[in-house]
Amino acid sequence: LDSNETGTKNMSNNSSTTYSSEDNNSSNGSPSGNSELYSKIIKKTGQSKSYDEDGQVVSNGSIKDDGFYQKGQSVSFKREGNGVVKDLLNNLLWEDDDSVQSSVLSYIDAKRYCQTLSVGASSNWRVPTIKELIGLVDYSKRAPSIDATFINTAYGVDDIGYWSSSSRGFGWQIWLNFFSGKEHWYESSSNRHNIRCVAGNSTQWAVANFTETATTVIDNNTHLEWQDNSIKQTSWKRAIDYCENLSLNDKSDWRMPNIKELNSIVEHIKGSPAINSAFRNTYIGVYWSSTSYSGSSSYAWIVNFEYGISSYQSKKKSFAIRCVRGEE
Repeated sequence: LDSNETGTKNMSNNSSTTYSSEDNNSSNGSPSGNSELYSKIIKKTGQSKSYDEDGQVVSNGSIKDDGFYQKGQSVSFKREGNGVVKDLLNNLLWEDDDSVQSSVLSYIDAKRYCQTLSVGASSNWRVPTIKELIGLVDYSKRAPSIDATFINTAYGVDDIGYWSSSSRGFGWQIWLNFFSGKEHWYESSSNRHNIRCVAGNSTQWAVANFTETATTVIDNNTHLEWQDNSIKQTSWKRAIDYCENLSLNDKSDWRMPNIKELNSIVEHIKGSPAINSAFRNTYIGVYWSSTSYSGSSSYAWIVNFEYGISSYQSKKKSFAIRCVRGEE
């Protein structure tokens, strides 16, 4: 495998086998900016085709990427009228009136806006977490990268995005750009972005619940099992082949995770690495996903576990691998 000299390892010697975060519990099932809840539901990314490292469509099954497996639950949105879209998969309501596209606010003003919002049948509006916003991203699209049920979405290459209530481990607020689905963070309280409020108490969300084995970590919320016995780095195609050929913990059905699966184990309130302590072997840097970037399919989505932020990079570069197995 190729090597990558940047980044560091996190090697924990914690002997406990079960990890949770009861201190981050929420009484109503709604994530807040002060807690890190995990999803029981991982949605499909939207990608339905396979692409090689040069960005060419592959239809013979030789590339076992996101388009090949298409893991996750199918999305289902319904327009309720009065500027509201309902996510039927997790029973959340999303604002989608004209102001979603036109209002540009500081984060403090965005919080106030949601708290006083009166649209549709709900009065319990709030700023969504970054994981809730990621759940809206359709990675097969861009400009905007969101389901067509949403008719009001502002987007720009890098400077226009939507506030989340989540912050990085260093305290900077995270926002998401629906031009591509890329995440960013602000470094100044004067930054201004759009806001799409959310309402509803979804049973989708739960406290962290991981079980550690000698070589893997099992997410008891999603029932996915994650490799955690080593840190390897290589190009995107070789990373896919590595996972396909992996035999670990008496199992051989390993694969490279898609971007929504990889994002599901990010713990944004931490930093360096932004991941639960159940994971003992973590490269504090970039990990590959199996999802190609819709803007240039010779690029693939990645997650930087130093910050917990996703972006995209050339498939020819060398990054870390954490294989996964199981159904959502």
